[in-house]
Amino acid sequence: MHNMTHTKEIIGVIIKIVAPRKVFLTKVQKESTVFKFVIKNNKSDKIQVTSWEDDIERIINDIKIGSV
Repeated sequence: MHNMTHTKEIIGVIIKIVAPRKVFLTKVQKESTVFKFVIKNNKSDKIQVTSWEDDIERIINDIKIGSV
């Protein structure tokens, strides 16, 4: 199995935030927390960012609508 962790630097404005929520991962039979937000660049391209578990605590206080 490939390592699915990749880091890319992207610059954009946060335009949408989906509150953290619990999800059940059927493949591993466990509950996990997921947090999503959407950013848009100056060309109006959008990307959804998904964060899991401990990463949520690390970033959630910095994620606000309109922030870069």
